[in-house]
Amino acid sequence: MNLAEAKSLKVGQVLYHASKKNADGTPERWRVSGKIKTWKKNPFRVSFPVKRGLYQNDRLTEADLFLLVVNEPPTYTLTDWKYEVANGDTRLGFDEWLLHRHESDT
Repeated sequence: MNLAEAKSLKVGQVLYHASKKNADGTPERWRVSGKIKTWKKNPFRVSFPVKRGLYQNDRLTEADLFLLVVNEPPTYTLTDWKYEVANGDTRLGFDEWLLHRHESDT
């Protein structure tokens, strides 16, 4: 997420963690839980509260923006890889295939 996206967030908007996953492999979902704070004297600063589940609360700043994305990243499963292997679409191992899929999405 970049600074402009962070400044345009709305309370209740869902964000997705860039690297942390839930037990089922989907990205962690965090919800913006309060007002987005910006500074007039320093336009490169931003701060906003986020919440995940019942008890996890945090406040993120401009230094943490790389941790979250606005759109849900695609998830690829072992079943997807097996399907491509069975069809002869890939000869890569699962880890290499997963890395290749994520690189091709960006």
